[in-house]
Amino acid sequence: MSSIERTPRWNDLFVNRPIVAVILSLVILLIGLEATRSLPVIQFPVIESSSIEISTPYPGASAETVRGFVTEPIERVASAIPGVDYVESLTTSGSSMVTVWLKLNEDSNDALAELSTRLSQIRFELPDGAEDPSIVVRRADSPYASFYLAVSVPEGRSRAEVTDLLQRDVLPRLSAVPNVQEAQNSGTPQAMRIWLDPLRMAALNISADDVQTALQRNNVIGTIGSSQNSTQKIDLQVNTTATNEEDFARILLKKVGNTEIKLGDVARIEKGAMERSSTSRYGQEEVVFIGIYPVPGSNEIAIADALYEEVAAINEVMPDGVFVNLAYDVTLYMR
Repeated sequence: MSSIERTPRWNDLFVNRPIVAVILSLVILLIGLEATRSLPVIQFPVIESSSIEISTPYPGASAETVRGFVTEPIERVASAIPGVDYVESLTTSGSSMVTVWLKLNEDSNDALAELSTRLSQIRFELPDGAEDPSIVVRRADSPYASFYLAVSVPEGRSRAEVTDLLQRDVLPRLSAVPNVQEAQNSGTPQAMRIWLDPLRMAALNISADDVQTALQRNNVIGTIGSSQNSTQKIDLQVNTTATNEEDFARILLKKVGNTEIKLGDVARIEKGAMERSSTSRYGQEEVVFIGIYPVPGSNEIAIADALYEEVAAINEVMPDGVFVNLAYDVTLYMR
C-alpha cells in the first residue's frame, strides 16, 4: 500500500524551528504591553468633529442692539466659510455667542484661519463699544468639560475675590497638567464700580460722556519718547492707570476757572465685580466652577489620576475656607 505524500505548509516552520515561534510570541506580547500603556482611553472615539465659538462682549447694550449690530454681521461671514454645516447663535444683554458647526472630518485649522480673516474684514462694522471677537475651537463630539472643579466661596470673601485667586494661582497649575487643553474659570472677574450721582452731575454740568472720556484718557500706559546721554539711553513711559478707589476718585473730569471737578465729586466708587447675571452652587454652597478640557485623543483616566494629585496639592496652600473639590469626573464610569 502506497503512502500518502503530505504537502508542506507555511506553519510547519514553527514546528521544525520552535525558537522562531517563541520569539514571535514574545514580540506579540511586547506589542500588547505597549498598547495597554499608550492606547487612548477616552469617552468617545477620536473623530474630527469640531465647532468654533465666537464670543463678542458688548457691555451695556440690550439684546436687540447686540443682535442687530454684532450677531448678524458675524453670522453672515461665518456661514460663508468652507466646510460649515450650520450656524447657531445666542444673544443676551451685553453678549453675543455665535457657534459655527463644521462638517464631519472637516479640518478645523483651515476653517479657523478663514474665519479669522473674514472677521478682521468686518471689524469696522461692529460698534465702537463692542470688544474684539474671541474665537475658541471646541470638540463637537464632547462639547462639555470632562472634569469640573467646585471651589467654595467662604463667608467674608466675595465671588470676585475667589475668581481672582483662581485666575492667578490655581489655573496656571491646572493648565500645566499633562494633556490638559484648557482650564476654564466660570467666576466673576473683579472690577471697579462707579455709581454716578445724577443730581451732582446736573449741578456741575457733567455728562456721562465726560466721565467715560476721562476714564479712557487717564487710565492708559503710553510711551513719550526717550532720554539719552553719552553713556546710556532711558525710555520714558507714562503710567496713568488707576488701581484703587482713591486713584479713580482723583481723576479730573473738568476744570472751570480755578475749580477742578474730579470723579469723586460726582460718583461713589467701590471695588466690586463685573456685572453678573448668574451664580453657581454645588449642593447648597456657593462655588466657582473650573472646567477641565483634555486634549482630543488623550487618555482621560491618566489625566484624572494626575488631576487628583494636583488638586490635593493645591488644597494644601489654599487660604482658610477656600477648598477645591472635584465635583464631576467623567472617568468614574469608564473605570
